Amino acid sequence: MRIIHTSDWHLGRILYKKSLLEDQRFFIYDFFLPAMDELLPDAVMISGDIFDRQIAPAEAISLFDGFISELCIKRGIKLLVSTGNHDGADRFALASELLSRSGLYIASHLDVTSPPVRLESGGEKADIYMLPFFDPARARASLESAGYGAENITTFSDAYAAVLDIKCRDMDSGAVNILMAHCFAAGAAKSDSESVMYLGTAGEVPPSLFDRFDYAALGHLHGPQKSGEKGRYSGSPLKYSFDEEKQRKAIFVLDINGGEINVSEYPVKPLHDMRTVSGSIEEIESAAKLDTAADDYIYAKIEGAPVYEPMLRLKKVYPNILDLKNGSLASLDGNSERDELREQLMHSRGGEMSVMTEFFRQMCGYEPEEQDIALFKELLSDTEDKA
Repeated sequence: MRIIHTSDWHLGRILYKKSLLEDQRFFIYDFFLPAMDELLPDAVMISGDIFDRQIAPAEAISLFDGFISELCIKRGIKLLVSTGNHDGADRFALASELLSRSGLYIASHLDVTSPPVRLESGGEKADIYMLPFFDPARARASLESAGYGAENITTFSDAYAAVLDIKCRDMDSGAVNILMAHCFAAGAAKSDSESVMYLGTAGEVPPSLFDRFDYAALGHLHGPQKSGEKGRYSGSPLKYSFDEEKQRKAIFVLDINGGEINVSEYPVKPLHDMRTVSGSIEEIESAAKLDTAADDYIYAKIEGAPVYEPMLRLKKVYPNILDLKNGSLASLDGNSERDELREQLMHSRGGEMSVMTEFFRQMCGYEPEEQDIALFKELLSDTEDKA
């Protein structure tokens, strides 16, 4: 039996005001579905955060809808989806029994009494325990509705321990048991693109809770990593922040043979990579002319003094540049000096030109040149004419 583990697609993501739907469409139709044709899995697990926000844009919903048809109907591959904290769980809770007959299983609301999904292929049996994202309040509500006490549940650790104790009461030792969950496991490494669910340790789940399973297919964290003995984060298939630029992005392939699971990674090939370039603006421009991947998403660190309109210059050589740091800016030491300067400028008789000159001194570290002064006067004149 072969199962694919992936998570955190974040369809509809916007990065630095740039929609990534084109990249996500490429991932689905030019990478993922062809990979399925090569790997021929029995099932695909997506462990949460299919969409980037709870009210997903229509284009993102349409993209995922097309993917479901391609995977489940055209290819006959089962799809198991557990919702994450970014997904609108209520919007997934529709016709679950009907969808399961077509090979689509969705867990959007916590039900401590629901049985696992049984998969059988090649003489192997696997039970998939699907947990959507839930917090202690949702855990208490689900436990109480099923007739269990829940008054002592205050943390995520309490909630997961109580839910799994009930879920696993009738676990079949003759099957491979797999957990799908969307949570933050204690000790795991975070990325800038992940939303903070809870401050401190109250939102953490001990990885030891996954030990009763043969494999825990985790979602929420965007860097691929292990969590305890049984847990694994597949990570997001695409890079969603520049601190992820060194991360390897992949989907995980679970091969089950004789009740044992072998896990391997299948690298993702994106439409655009994400990386940082640095140097003086002249050095960056020169390097870009020889750059065979100039269409990548770029963050530029311009060294030395700030330059005029750097984004316009760099877009000519890096059309998909997203952001930059424009040189080193000098700053004043201490609030007292800053306040004193503000008072001087407010009562200065030099007017706008004095403020502009001091801005160059304090923020740019040099005196304004003749072309700077001429441009400022031109802009000032235009403003006065319009007034």
